[in-house]
Amino acid sequence: MHLTRLNIERVRNLKTVALHGLQPFNVFYGANGSGKTSILEAIHLLATGRSFRTHIPKNYIQYEADDAIVFAQSATEKIGMQKLASGEQLMKVNGDTVATQGQLAKLLPLQHIDPQSTDIIDHGAKPRRQLLDWLMFHVEPEFYFAWQYYSRALKQRNTLLKTRRNLSLADLEPWNKMLSDYGEILHSQRLSIVEQWNVYFQNDLSQLLPDLEIELEYSPGFHTEQGLMQDLLNQHQKDIERRYTEYGPHRADLRLKTPFGHADDVLS
Repeated sequence: MHLTRLNIERVRNLKTVALHGLQPFNVFYGANGSGKTSILEAIHLLATGRSFRTHIPKNYIQYEADDAIVFAQSATEKIGMQKLASGEQLMKVNGDTVATQGQLAKLLPLQHIDPQSTDIIDHGAKPRRQLLDWLMFHVEPEFYFAWQYYSRALKQRNTLLKTRRNLSLADLEPWNKMLSDYGEILHSQRLSIVEQWNVYFQNDLSQLLPDLEIELEYSPGFHTEQGLMQDLLNQHQKDIERRYTEYGPHRADLRLKTPFGHADDVLS
């Protein structure tokens, strides 16, 4: 969704802002404190339902105001959000109220990039996995369905592991099957997308850093040669002792690899 119009009301110091004629690439400039970052924050709020600076709505809603409103338009779509200080929100697409944030997110794919964005390289697997799943959400129609079912089964299995000490394989069998079925689907989808992504990545790398040899390395989170179900069966007793599920796509990772080791270990 290429934004051509943006309206912002009561986001931080932006009382009323109306921007028209936006282009695919836009530069906002001005004095410190003039509201440049607040414009980006408002767009982020519209796309994700949250600020990239704080999780407390009243901190970014203008002082003594009850709500903030952000509206955006492209050549074909109109989306809007009213965020209340209580945290509740009203969202619309083309004038119709929608129930989930995902319906706005699908129309407005967005990644926030700032000086801390490089933390994704050396701050553990979770942010890298989240980036991969964000990409999956926008390019693989069936991903969200499989991810929901996998997450539900993982939550139930971990709850059992935490609350019961004498679990048999039969007790875990329904959740093992669901984890295995949907986990294998998630892995297959992720692997396909990473392979496609790597083509674009290598093309960009050759233009920006032609002398640097780096590739995307995807780790599925389980032993693919024997399958997730076998890992769950083999790790049954250890999972009971740890009280959580050790193997599965929830442990996947995506790292940058060089001939000398992983980028977070050997590059500055």
